[in-house]
Amino acid sequence: MVKLVVVLKGQGNMLTGNKAPSAANLEQWLKEHPGYEVVRSGGKVVTAKVSQIVLLVKKYFFYDGA
Repeated sequence: MVKLVVVLKGQGNMLTGNKAPSAANLEQWLKEHPGYEVVRSGGKVVTAKVSQIVLLVKKYFFYDGA
């Protein structure tokens, strides 16, 4: 089962692993959790792989423009 990475818009709360929705139940999960959206990188949906999550956090939350 592929788990997707989702983030709460405006707050940056990211859900991964067992707390995140699977691709199979994404539509229903998003209806039950308004405000969350699927994290995308380069136009592709991000799955719950630790290396990808670390890169996303650095890119979107700690980027200083340098």
